Amino acid sequence: MSSQYPTDEFDNPPSDGPVGVHRKPASPWRPVIPFLVILLVVPLLAWGFSEFLMWGSKDKPAVSAPQSQQSAAPTPSQPEQQQSSTTPVPDPLPTEPEQQTSPEQPTPSDGDVNPAATIEVLNVAGVDGWAGQVVSQLAENGFNQSTAGNLDWSPTEGNSIRYQSAEDEPTAKKIGEILGISDIALDPESSNTHAVTVFLVVP
Repeated sequence: MSSQYPTDEFDNPPSDGPVGVHRKPASPWRPVIPFLVILLVVPLLAWGFSEFLMWGSKDKPAVSAPQSQQSAAPTPSQPEQQQSSTTPVPDPLPTEPEQQTSPEQPTPSDGDVNPAATIEVLNVAGVDGWAGQVVSQLAENGFNQSTAGNLDWSPTEGNSIRYQSAEDEPTAKKIGEILGISDIALDPESSNTHAVTVFLVVP
């Protein structure tokens, strides 16, 4: 049996016909499909990448400000603190001793002077208000038990002070220093109710 067949119309296809006429003709969109895929896929990939970056940035903690800006004023260094703590504190200046009371202000510390002693001031000169002025002067110096009166006689020709007993002598001398009277003597009969009596004779 011979393998040769006579030539027919299938063995000589027309020159303008498709190769392999038994196959389905190619689609005209086939060359365009790769470009469409690129146009769609590339934007999607770019959008997904940007979303990934934004999601990663949200999870990162906020950066804290530098420590130098948080503190408004710098704290002193340790050597300065040690120096301030070791600085010797000067001793306080010695206070001046309290001034002693004036001799014109009798107080219980003046020996046996008794500021509570009863004193009678008698105006023998007849000068109005003189005995009251002397009583005020004695009160300013601590003798508050003084009274003023008038008398028409005096045991001496000048101003004098008389006291009742020996224990009243320091008080009488203190009153003499205040009033400037030097004639001071013991006279139990000068007064029956007052420890010291002052006679004002010469203004």
